[in-house]
Amino acid sequence: MKKIIIIISVILVITISTIVGYIKLSDNKSNNINNIQSKSEIIDNQNIDIKNKEQRLFLLWNDIMLNNLVLVGRITQNPEMLETEKGNKRTVVTVSVPRSFKNSDGLYDTDFIKCTLWNTVAEHTFEYCKKGDVVGIKGRLQNNNYEKDGKMHYELEVVAERITFLQSRVDRENER
Repeated sequence: MKKIIIIISVILVITISTIVGYIKLSDNKSNNINNIQSKSEIIDNQNIDIKNKEQRLFLLWNDIMLNNLVLVGRITQNPEMLETEKGNKRTVVTVSVPRSFKNSDGLYDTDFIKCTLWNTVAEHTFEYCKKGDVVGIKGRLQNNNYEKDGKMHYELEVVAERITFLQSRVDRENER
């Protein structure tokens, strides 16, 4: 029960911080609703012929798009620290996240999600986390496109902006 309360608390904190950050973003853009209304008036007043509903919505709403992701799961391997040529610290961890619904066999599937952590977040994760620890990750999705052997490869990765250490193996052993 204590585990569930901790996980729910972390999810709430991450969600609230995301909403507060979004509100600050909205304030910095001097009230997005006014921007949308003024864009709509500009489009209407200039007699711009936008019949495609998707194009019009894109023009109106592109200021308030959001790329945010929250994961809670277990680290599958001990983190390893790498350093780039420019001196940036980088850690890649895979987090196992069980799905909230059963498959056709009546079992819960698990997703294994690779997350990239940079600099201070990477250092702290490397120092304090081990295989089996439960973490909360707030981040974003990012495309990485590269060419290898004459073929283009497209990869989608999670870039962690914040990590919360929820439960370590030592904590689990102390509860028993």
